[in-house]
Amino acid sequence: VLMALLIYPLFYGYCELQDDQVYVRIGIFRQRIKYDKIKSVKLVTNFLSSMAMTKDRIEIKVHGKGYILGTTHIGPENREEFLEELRRRCPNIEDKK
Repeated sequence: VLMALLIYPLFYGYCELQDDQVYVRIGIFRQRIKYDKIKSVKLVTNFLSSMAMTKDRIEIKVHGKGYILGTTHIGPENREEFLEELRRRCPNIEDKK
């Protein structure tokens, strides 16, 4: 039980659409992605190492950065609704389906 209490905060995470950015938190790791910096979004299914704790993810690419530093995978609870709202807030993104 003690081990579970120590490990749980490391894997607790969420994604939130804020006024001007996407806020992602997994344990001690945090990332803020401004809407105007988002280049493209798409639904993906993979097991690459990322901030997502699931294989069903949304891939977000950012302008001005390479693949490794400019790509974030997130795994919101309802990814289709989350992606729809993200597209609404970022009308200038390239939509890759």
